[in-house]
Amino acid sequence: GQVFEVGTGKPAAVREMVEHIEQRFSLSGRTGAEPIYDSGRDRPGEIMQSCAANTPLKELGWAPKFSLPEGVDSLVRACLREK
Repeated sequence: GQVFEVGTGKPAAVREMVEHIEQRFSLSGRTGAEPIYDSGRDRPGEIMQSCAANTPLKELGWAPKFSLPEGVDSLVRACLREK
């Protein structure tokens, strides 16, 4: 079988997504756990950005329907409903 990466194809910084989730859903208020950010130093092997290589899917006519923040919002809302 073939493996496909599903995503917008645009780079996304992990920290920006954590900040987006915290601002949108105030999870620290719900969980009592605050995000901890390092002093800005990169650790060996740490992922700072992620980007799905979705070209093979686009060649088949697929296109993302949601932006990354919209998709993350939908996922977090679903997870909160499951609690």
